[in-house]
Amino acid sequence: MNDTEHSVPRRVFLALAWRFRRWVGDKRVDDFLVRIARKYRPMLKRPVFIGITGSVGKTTSKELSLAVLSQAGRCVANSASLNALPEVGKNVLRTRFWHDFTIAELSEHKPGIMADNFEVFAPSICVVTTIGDDHVSAFGTREDIAAEVASLVHAIPAEGTAVLNADDPLVNTMGEQANCRVIRYGLNPSAELRASGVTSRWPDRLCFDVHYGSQTVPVRTQLCGTYWIGAALSAIGVGLAAGMSLQEAAASLVKAEPVKGRMQPVATPDDIWFIRDDFKTPHWAFSLGLEFFKEAEADRKIAVIGEISDIRNKKEKRYLEAARMALETFDITIFVGPWATSALGATRTRHDTHRLFAVRHVRDAAQLVKRFTRPGDLVLLKGTLSQDHLERIIWDREAPFACWRDDCGHNWFCDGCSARTQKSGPPAGEPDYDMMLTWEQRGPSAALVDTPDGADQSNTQPKKGRQVAYVVGLGNPGAEYVHTPHNVGYRVVESFADRQGWEWQGTDRVSTAGGLVGDAEITLVKCHVAMNNSGRELVQMSRELPLTPSNTLLVFDDLGLPLGDVRHRANGSAGGHRGVSAIIEAFQSDDFARLKVGTRTESQRKAGSALVTTPFTEEEGARVDEAIEKACNDLLQIV
Repeated sequence: MNDTEHSVPRRVFLALAWRFRRWVGDKRVDDFLVRIARKYRPMLKRPVFIGITGSVGKTTSKELSLAVLSQAGRCVANSASLNALPEVGKNVLRTRFWHDFTIAELSEHKPGIMADNFEVFAPSICVVTTIGDDHVSAFGTREDIAAEVASLVHAIPAEGTAVLNADDPLVNTMGEQANCRVIRYGLNPSAELRASGVTSRWPDRLCFDVHYGSQTVPVRTQLCGTYWIGAALSAIGVGLAAGMSLQEAAASLVKAEPVKGRMQPVATPDDIWFIRDDFKTPHWAFSLGLEFFKEAEADRKIAVIGEISDIRNKKEKRYLEAARMALETFDITIFVGPWATSALGATRTRHDTHRLFAVRHVRDAAQLVKRFTRPGDLVLLKGTLSQDHLERIIWDREAPFACWRDDCGHNWFCDGCSARTQKSGPPAGEPDYDMMLTWEQRGPSAALVDTPDGADQSNTQPKKGRQVAYVVGLGNPGAEYVHTPHNVGYRVVESFADRQGWEWQGTDRVSTAGGLVGDAEITLVKCHVAMNNSGRELVQMSRELPLTPSNTLLVFDDLGLPLGDVRHRANGSAGGHRGVSAIIEAFQSDDFARLKVGTRTESQRKAGSALVTTPFTEEEGARVDEAIEKACNDLLQIV
């Protein structure tokens, strides 16, 4: 039995420990645990200590190694994916003299950490999975990360073993200076522990033949995806290092279940299979697993893609790249989160039956999945746990889920969260799903010329074949917002209406003004609702008026542009602007032209999260007035 299972006495202990931490402070408690673990570790002569490190795959490798070693003796291992130094210390303190094996994931998140890990844990067997871009900001390059990890390999004593991934060049070379036995694993022909005949075609799971020396053993697992071959081989390598035979180690993998949230299959009563890959989705590893879905046998393939982590810059471009990959694989793809609408541009150059949606809230993604799915579908949930908790999409099918917060920040799954029954949700009501689907199916009404990612047009001429009929100024109602960045869009259309002598009319929710500009009939629009709800109001207007993304121009503030700059763009992502994002989401199209007025100032830079609703200074206000005049002049050319 895994000693990390929570009995009732242990839950009581954890509750008391939590209160003690609040009183004493986390750092003091953690430092104390690490000091005690250092002193306790030399007393543990019997247990074999196994440390597993690498940028990705540590937890699966750990769980599979635990399944293998549990057949050979009594084991203890770290809980979930907890691998910081204090957690390593706790793992040492959980180890007893009668244990045979102790397994821990070792973090590689900062320079010098491996020396600390070795001092506390002192493994005689280590596993290195792969080197990726996780934590590269702390090191500079992958090579620097590899050098940190290699310091652990080189510290393993002569009687120990290093189990290294031969398919990763940075890992493979770590064995060259090792002082201990080395077992290299992988598909590489030079690996001592090698796999061949690797298959994983849904609904079948990962199967392969493993070769070691002159021996060959067939292996069947419960894992989904051929890219788990490394984790499976590393676990067999750990078994060999611990003295098990190849047959014993390979046979132990049959009972090992997929790790929660890592390509974990979940069946629903209505014959729909979900594959949960919702623990973490690093950008550099996004494509891993997509090959599994390309080859899978299923009536339809659907993906829900949440937060993509470890993106250091050009987030919009990265989501667009991810969307293009997804469209090659899935019949329906739903992006969810604050950057979801950045993915919609992937449809501008495609004319096929693959469908793409973008919503901000997980609750809305859950509703769309309910509408789309039918028996025989295979659904991927791919996200990052602390950001989106996509598993709620499954639980909500069984019974209405109470907590739909998008910002809880908890790094644990919802099924173990005490707040899961507390009703909460995202702001504003549910979107008009029927209208959202209608717009997505309708598609653009005019041919478009794609704008390069992140590029603005230097001129103000509209694209050929495109005519602006509606100009929407974005803003927030209320006197307190009049002289703030977020009301620049309002002020532009108001100033333009004054120039033309047009009068405003409408309801308490929407006002319009309009007339002829040359031969063109133009309607100016102001929504008297919170800016983030503008999309819903414009959708309502589109039921009665011929307002479409392709004939509408949005005017709004842009903190990415210097104060006073005015730029025109034909289409594209929201660029982090929540009001624009809400409109793009409501129409499921980023085909809106936009006129952006720069509002970046030093005073707003210091305002933090309130920068878009911080009033301009008198000097800044004068520059904004000039920018509004310029925007009105540009509008005359655009329309």
